[in-house]
Amino acid sequence: MSVFLRGPRVDVLAPDAADPGFETSRRAWLLPAGADLEGEIGVVWAAAHGGATEGSLALKDVDWIARRAALVGALAPGADAARAREALALVVRYAGEELALDRLEARVRADDRATADALEALGFRKEGRLAAAWRDAGPVDVDLFARVAPRGPD
Repeated sequence: MSVFLRGPRVDVLAPDAADPGFETSRRAWLLPAGADLEGEIGVVWAAAHGGATEGSLALKDVDWIARRAALVGALAPGADAARAREALALVVRYAGEELALDRLEARVRADDRATADALEALGFRKEGRLAAAWRDAGPVDVDLFARVAPRGPD
């Protein structure tokens, strides 16, 4: 199994490295329930050195001209929150440093404070709230977060 990115506690791998059953057991994280998780650049993550698949992340709707993308993801039941934050940080850093994306957007359930805190720790800023933007047994409000690369002098 080839490691795409490695952190102290997490390995980020190609999507085909996901454990059997992950696709059917995952739950929405940075996207609405039932939404398509396919993206131009997708990965899964697991505990370092051969752990079980805990989640997936993808850069979706990549606009290479405007240098922006949406960040989406899903979690396995019982996924470790610290490893989820570490995988998120690795993918965000990769998007900025290796892909030179200037803007990453993420949509988060308005009641998901832990994910909002994780995004803010990575330099994302809340840009607004989208009322009833998702459906999950009823309308769900969503907060829009974005991370914009620093701009040089004009």
